[in-house]
Amino acid sequence: MILILVSSPILAEQLDFRKTESKSHYNYRYEWLDVNGEKQQLSFSIARTVSNNKFRHFKALSPTRMTKYVKRSLLMAINTLNPRHGKVDLIPQANGVSYSVSGSEQQWVDDTIQMLNERSNESISEFLEKEYYIRFSPFGYTDDKNSISYKPDHKRFISESGDSLKPIIDQLHKKFPKARPKVVATFLLSWVQSIPYDTIESRAINNGAGFLPPLRLIDSNRGDCDSKVTLMASILGQMFSNLRMAIVYVPQHALIGINTPHVQEDYKIDVDGLDYILSEPVGPAIIKWAEISDTSKRYIESDNYKIEILH
Repeated sequence: MILILVSSPILAEQLDFRKTESKSHYNYRYEWLDVNGEKQQLSFSIARTVSNNKFRHFKALSPTRMTKYVKRSLLMAINTLNPRHGKVDLIPQANGVSYSVSGSEQQWVDDTIQMLNERSNESISEFLEKEYYIRFSPFGYTDDKNSISYKPDHKRFISESGDSLKPIIDQLHKKFPKARPKVVATFLLSWVQSIPYDTIESRAINNGAGFLPPLRLIDSNRGDCDSKVTLMASILGQMFSNLRMAIVYVPQHALIGINTPHVQEDYKIDVDGLDYILSEPVGPAIIKWAEISDTSKRYIESDNYKIEILH
């Protein structure tokens, strides 16, 4: 008889999640098993006024709302034109606003088209900033290299979420006094992996659906890879202000990269001459610090990834 052993990933196990409420705070308690099978726990309280912050209204990007915003901006620009010089007609389209310009002088037509193009691009940027999104060129799942989609502005969420996470950071300082980033990051990695996960859809089509800002991830006790990376980076960035970090995007997935001392076997990539150690916060598989999945390795080693430097 031949015995064939098939290995399967060990899944992160969240033993307990509790949320209780008081008049002024939400109280959270997490308990889970880490990669060594040891029980870990983290408890903290977040003020209601902090929990109900500006990110509570964050939602998937709406092409319809963006089109309306751009159209309104263009109409305001058109109203400043002298009708004696020519005419502008807005043309509704499924994915944006187009326009036709006619006039007796070609120079006026050319100048008007340039002005409307600039105003259209400016209004898109204004809308994206207001909604916490940025332009993002998709890769790995489209043949159109010039297409543009949008994703949540993870870097901005990280930079603006720090103060709201202070109760968690205070508990980590108590648990790991004077600890180096790797120690805290390893603990955070196992915690975040144990939080139930949502799969991410293609960034080219989902318009941010499923992404949860850090406090909403904590409150709902679930999150996709982008959400978990953002939470982990937000905490580490506040605890270690000089720590260099990056988000590494592969098709339909995201990893965290941290520039920290390492050993030879740690999985790393070079970014501008610095080694960034890669880890997989998403779960549910328990993947050790400085290790990544075989799928992620294939993308990285085939140069099918993008990097966003955080700080």
